Amino acid sequence: SLSTPHALIRVQSNGQLTVQDLMSETGTYIKQADAESYNECTTPQNVKHGSKIKFGANEFIVILIPSSLIG
Repeated sequence: SLSTPHALIRVQSNGQLTVQDLMSETGTYIKQADAESYNECTTPQNVKHGSKIKFGANEFIVILIPSSLIG
């Protein structure tokens, strides 16, 4: 299950996307496309294309689309 609020996803001023857990009960974890294991997001973690993010037991794959391709 997810907490309310559970995690913060933020676009930094330099355009970098980050995710951080907000002391949820089930945690927030990230696995970069080139990594073998998940890292807990107790501090802001960079999110990249292909990253996998777990909010509790729910897993999402990040797909970043350049703004030039969005109409």
